[in-house]
Amino acid sequence: MNANSVIYVLDNEPITITNTSGTGPFPTGTYPGQILPFTTGTGGALQAEPSGAFPDTATLANPIQVLVESKGKYLYVANQGNNTTGNNPESGIAGYEIFTAPSYQLQFIPEQPFGSGSGPQCIVEDPSSQFVYEANEYDSTVTGRTIDPDTGDLNVLRSGSGSYTLEGQPTWCLVDGRTG
Repeated sequence: MNANSVIYVLDNEPITITNTSGTGPFPTGTYPGQILPFTTGTGGALQAEPSGAFPDTATLANPIQVLVESKGKYLYVANQGNNTTGNNPESGIAGYEIFTAPSYQLQFIPEQPFGSGSGPQCIVEDPSSQFVYEANEYDSTVTGRTIDPDTGDLNVLRSGSGSYTLEGQPTWCLVDGRTG
């Protein structure tokens, strides 16, 4: 995903953070996946950002897709979890605030991780830049949330539960720009 001239790549490889100074934004621990930021160099070559890798949320597993919201302030990671049926406590959305100086740093949004259905396959933002939806394979639902533009929190939709039942198991989702 590209935002503010940065390309963010998900990697399922675990990352260990050792925060000896106590001042870093991520607590010491092992995280199940990582986000790698790159900028585009000469001829389209990717250049790793000096900030290095950022961890995915420790309580979730199997990051599958990344989304940078339209204003480029927040980044979200859909995590499938490790189960394949029913309730999946390792499914959810990790949320980050993007700091463009220095070097496109990411920092967890305090209220994350955000709930989801079981086994998200994709995450999209609607054309009005107000809502985030994800299609969930393991419980055959679509989950909708509102984006708080000031904090990056993903809040449950005001109408209903924000969860919509599907006939079958979704495998992908797409948003087009048509609103009428």
